[in-house]
Amino acid sequence: MKQVLRSLLAIFLGVIVGGITVAIVEIPGYFIHPPPPGLSFNDMEAMKAHAAKAPPLAMAFVALAWAAGPFVGTLVACLIVRKKYVVHGLIIGTIFALLDASNYAIPHPLWLMVAGIVFPFLTSCAAAYLANRLFPPKAYPHQPFDMRKKNMACK
Repeated sequence: MKQVLRSLLAIFLGVIVGGITVAIVEIPGYFIHPPPPGLSFNDMEAMKAHAAKAPPLAMAFVALAWAAGPFVGTLVACLIVRKKYVVHGLIIGTIFALLDASNYAIPHPLWLMVAGIVFPFLTSCAAAYLANRLFPPKAYPHQPFDMRKKNMACK
């Protein structure tokens, strides 16, 4: 039970840190293509019109953010859990791919939509591989069964 809670905590913190990373990496795109004054983020038609005018460089920062978030999130999760890196990476990659796909209500270029699905899985697997190198799994030494504790020793 302790391991399951540790895994859930690792995934939760990985998604939070990855989301913060996405927000930070997307900031330069806002300077390249800032939202017009008075733009309401609740007005979907205004958001669609604004996104349609976005230059490719601004969209490149979005793609970079969508790749960096799962990478950093997987590294954080692997640092916490210290085992089953690929499993945790794929869970985080799936969560970020779903979050990226939820943004498709606003029109995006086709290449960005494909990148939003593919990049989270690629970067999560790369981060899991890197985490395996940087943070080797915890080794649990073999503990022989002590029959005296179970009152099974021969007398």
